[in-house]
Amino acid sequence: MTNYNERLKEIKNTYESRILKILNNMKSELEKSGFTTDEPGDISVEQYQYEMMVQTSKEPVSITFQIDESIEYDGTEDGLNFSIMVVGDGGLILGQVSPYNYTPEVWVNIDDKEGIEKRFKILERVDPHSIVDLLNEYVGDTEE
Repeated sequence: MTNYNERLKEIKNTYESRILKILNNMKSELEKSGFTTDEPGDISVEQYQYEMMVQTSKEPVSITFQIDESIEYDGTEDGLNFSIMVVGDGGLILGQVSPYNYTPEVWVNIDDKEGIEKRFKILERVDPHSIVDLLNEYVGDTEE
């Protein structure tokens, strides 16, 4: 197996432009629908993450694309996954897409380039307008 950290950095470098393209497509759809957004950017600290803030009539909402590492969740240095999370005030998860989450297949080996690409393509198929629908539903929800 390749050095875990080196391989993760290689994966980050390979997918960064495609991650930003996904977020920018969402940004475009959100702005067409009247939302104000920040530019997507790299906010990596302990894991590779890219974030875009969206201002809603309720509060700011964070849309984060993350390279999830098995070491952070299961303590093993052998796998990763990708996820998109939409989070409101106080950490309220409004939506999340993470291929094979809560299944035994949640992690793909970091050396399995084909498996990694397959998972990434799942997130590339997320309809950017679905984020608009999600946020419209959220801001329209008046229950406290």
